[in-house]
Amino acid sequence: MSISAPNGTQQPPSGDIHRYESFTDVVKLPGFGLPTKQCQRYVPRGVCEAGHIQLARSSCELRRCPDHWREWATRGTESAVARLAAYREAQSHALNKRMVHVVLSPEWGERVTERRLWQRRSEAQQIAMDVGMRGGYMVVHPYRLTSELNELYRTAKDHGLPDDYKKWRFARELTGGRWDHLKRYLSVHPHYHVIGPARDVDVSGVDGWVVKNLSSLPRHELEDPEPYEATARVAWYQRSHAAHQAGRHSASWFGEVHPASFDPLVCTSCNPRGSGVVRDSDGGERPCPACDGSGEGPLSPAEWEVVLDMADHAVEPPGADDEAVCGCEDCEAPVFEMYELASRMATLEWWSTLDGTIKNQLLGLKLYWVDGMAVPPPEAAVDSERLLAWFERKGWEVAHGPTAPAATTAQLLRDY
Repeated sequence: MSISAPNGTQQPPSGDIHRYESFTDVVKLPGFGLPTKQCQRYVPRGVCEAGHIQLARSSCELRRCPDHWREWATRGTESAVARLAAYREAQSHALNKRMVHVVLSPEWGERVTERRLWQRRSEAQQIAMDVGMRGGYMVVHPYRLTSELNELYRTAKDHGLPDDYKKWRFARELTGGRWDHLKRYLSVHPHYHVIGPARDVDVSGVDGWVVKNLSSLPRHELEDPEPYEATARVAWYQRSHAAHQAGRHSASWFGEVHPASFDPLVCTSCNPRGSGVVRDSDGGERPCPACDGSGEGPLSPAEWEVVLDMADHAVEPPGADDEAVCGCEDCEAPVFEMYELASRMATLEWWSTLDGTIKNQLLGLKLYWVDGMAVPPPEAAVDSERLLAWFERKGWEVAHGPTAPAATTAQLLRDY
């Protein structure tokens, strides 16, 4: 869907963003950076029954990448959903399984800087513990959208903007994914979102902070998809407009859910971790009371596998089992995966139906992808046509031997 400002001429307001030019140059959002050379490379994803090689760009899954930041957000969301669900599953009391979504907004009596943004994260974690949370998954947000953007969003919704367009997605597409345009719709207003366990949250009496309990997540059951999906929706959306600064993590764990405090498969109370023992002050050892000396974590391997599977499906639901088809023009042949390539090429019934150019391309592909005997040059790896030509040339060399060097003029005259 194409999104643009009314009449295509409206200039977004500056708000307070000019006061924070240095801040906005350092602290951005996911997807507003430069792609890497690696993510521009083409890689084979399959071959169709007609022999056409299916190429696709590789994903760097980096937070800064304009093309692949969503994969970064998805990968982190899946990990967060699994850890939070495992923690809930490990709790014996039903009230300890309760999970909430809270936002903590500090009152800034001083100028916001990138240094203070991250310093106050630790303070936010302590405030979250003070209001009743036992730990959680915290995502740092440096900006809020301006009232002008909110008005444009309401107008777009009134004119039929699809329900799956939330404000931050709308803002990205409205500004064409350009940071210099988007930041004019932003107000520097750092705040901190937390998803974590809490029996109850008391948001009153917190000096210098505004704390809001936004929601309680659905009740947890090990194989019930609803709580996993609800957690995934919250976590992914928070990651989509989290703080992006080089050398800093957009999200972090703290309290009882931190990896140092909770491991689904290993007892973290042991010393050393998972050893089944604890050390006394006099240097002696005794069985760890938390795991009865087993060193095992609160979940069994089978339960942890269920959690991982449920988290995976919550973030990326399995699609319909539609058969992949060739993307080449005038070809809709089914596509088989790369691991089948060698066996298909050894099948005379299939191989004999292909023309010479395609055979050469497949021989070159096998030399590169299956045998690991050749690597395409950098200039070919980023151009699909040149990569196919390189496959064809390498395949010809496999069948006929290396290309002979061009004859010199003297040799040509002598032969004549």
